[in-house]
Amino acid sequence: MLTGALNKVYIASGMLSTMVDHPSLNDEQVKDELLNDLWFRRARAFGKEDNVDMQIERAVTNLKAICRPIFETNFA
Repeated sequence: MLTGALNKVYIASGMLSTMVDHPSLNDEQVKDELLNDLWFRRARAFGKEDNVDMQIERAVTNLKAICRPIFETNFA
């Protein structure tokens, strides 16, 4: 999940860079979606779901579920 979030940011930044030299008819909609992937909490500010933030939160929750029992057992 964390890798997926990082990939989204990487891909969005690359696509936005490419769009500068190769504009298309749907640029505004695509650019808006890509910017939502790049800017933390931008989507929420516009009333949309922040998919990258949600992916990171799920990854952190999963890591805590895996690591907490190990730490509690070994360090308690």
